Formats: sequence, C-alpha cells, structure tokens
Amino acid sequence: MSTIDSRSHLPDTLHALKSAPLPELIRELSAREVLILDGSEDFGPDLRAHQGLLERVRTMARGAWVVVICRAQPPEAACRESPRFKVHVLGRFRLMKADIPIGRQRSVQPKPIELLQALIGFGGTEVGAGKLIDALWPDADGDAGYHALETTLYRLRRVLGSADAVQMSNNKLSLDRKQFWVDLWELERALDGPGATASDRAACLADAHRLYEGHFLEHEAEKSWALDVRQTLRDKILRRARQAARLYEAERRWDQAQAVYRTALELDETAEDLHRGLMVCQRELGEHSEVLRSYSRCRDLLMRSLGVLPDARTQAICGGLKHKTPAAGAGELAPQRRGACAPEAVLEPA
Repeated sequence: MSTIDSRSHLPDTLHALKSAPLPELIRELSAREVLILDGSEDFGPDLRAHQGLLERVRTMARGAWVVVICRAQPPEAACRESPRFKVHVLGRFRLMKADIPIGRQRSVQPKPIELLQALIGFGGTEVGAGKLIDALWPDADGDAGYHALETTLYRLRRVLGSADAVQMSNNKLSLDRKQFWVDLWELERALDGPGATASDRAACLADAHRLYEGHFLEHEAEKSWALDVRQTLRDKILRRARQAARLYEAERRWDQAQAVYRTALELDETAEDLHRGLMVCQRELGEHSEVLRSYSRCRDLLMRSLGVLPDARTQAICGGLKHKTPAAGAGELAPQRRGACAPEAVLEPA
C-alpha cells in the first residue's frame, strides 16, 4: 500500500478517478495496490508534485484504487445526487424521468397522476392518508377510500418504475426528495430564502417569478383541493412582494419598489393596494401622467371584475396631483385630460 501525504493541488485530470464514501470504498477494496492521498484540502499549486503524482497513477496496476481524503466539508451541491424525476406543476403539468416525459400515455390512468399532484400540493412529506382520501375520493366511505388509495399508490409506483419513490409509513405518504425535483419546491425555497434587506427579498422574488410559469395545475381539471393550493401559493408570493416593496419604499428606492408592484400585479390585477403602491411610487418619481394612467387602469379593472370603484385612499393619490400633468416640452403644467382622475363627485357611484 502506498500513502502520499502531499500538499500539492490535484489537477483536473484526477477528478475522473472513482470516488465514494470512505467506509463503502474500504469494504469494496480487492485490488493489491491502493494509493491514498491524504490532506487534499491543503493541496497547493506545486506543478512538480503534480507530475510525480500523475506518473505514480499511470504506473499503478490495472484495477488499483486511488483514495482521496479531504477533511473539509464538500459543497452540498456536489454531494447531492441528480434527481430521477422532474415534475412541473406550475402552469402546464409535466412529469419526466431522465428528461423523458412519462405519465401521459393512454395506458396510464389519471388517478395515479392526480395522487402525485396532490402529494406535491400538500407538501410532499408525511401527508396523511385521510387528507388524500378526502381530496381524491370525497364520496368514498370507510375502507373503500383506503383501499382506493392503496391501489392508486401501487399504480403510481408502476408509472414511476420505482417502488421507493413514494413511501408510506404510519398512514402517511412521502415523496423521496432525493429522487424528485419539483418546480413548486424550488419556488417555495426561493420565497423562504433570507430576506433581511429589500434587495435580498427582491432577489428571492425574482427567482420565484422566474419559476412561476403559471398557476398551480393551471391547465388541469378544476378540483377544490388544487384551487386551495393555488390560492395559498399566490397569497404567499404576493405577501413576499408587499414586504419587498415596503422595504424599498422605506429606503426611498421608488424605481425598485415600482418594479416589484408591477410584478405582483401580474398575479393579481384586482388587488387595489398594489395599484395604490404603484401610483405612490410614480408620484414620488414625478411621473404624474403615469399616475393618472395607473389610476384609470385600476378603475377599469375594478369596475369590470368587481363592479366597484377605487376607494378614497386611491382617489386621494390621484387627487393630490392638482389635476394637472406636465406638458410635453414645457416646464408648465397643462390641464388634465378629462376622465383620467375625475373629481370626487364624478368618481362616486350614482
């Protein structure tokens, strides 16, 4: 057995050598020759040592082992195995195994796929059997519902081609997170990330916005449990957006706050407080004509969707502009275009 306690840096050519957790590696050793590289966390850029190390590796017998020992904690991403399954539940549903779509063949029944969707929607970990039965088989009685769950779980495992991807213990189901990548989980991780400053929260919100390709199971059949998950998720994103916008406002960073409000309005265009926040940012930036446009859009959306007019707080932002907008190419204020932000008597319903 050869041991090298070196302080030289391992070149890229050694990265392809077989690696494994040390206990497993020792148990599997059968070759006559083993090269152990100890203290690799301190290796430096000594090219002479590189050459000697490479020559030693080249002269080793076929089937010999190289063991690299490092006492530093490796990066988490390097230790994580690639997931076997990728699932998209935001927008259009997609289930892929090794980047190949599965689960949409004609031979696959819809209930196993719905079970997978419900598991993801309910958190994916230790989801109670009763909760799943109530969601997927609301009319089933007693043992019939539990039997339907067991049968559907068996079929889901068949679809996935894995007996341990979905585990059941003590009447609770869990997805093996090492085997699954789910866009919803990534989005929630972004939303729950550190957010001490406005920039931190805005960065997390940007990641969430990138992942949010659509509402939860947007193109699937409308189910009450899915609608509840969809609303909860949307409320969480909007809550994070409001927090980020308020932090920007406290720092008087009106441009950044305005961008956050615009992003949030893409999710809920009838949220009057978001329109109001956008108008405040535009007012503070001196964009009076934009305030009037935003007010008109808010008024039209509320009337069309809810049959109501903006409340007094929203009207007050518009009314505080002296009912005038900057004239093009002039330093004076021109008369306001009629109807953009009308007096209170016009705004109030008849």
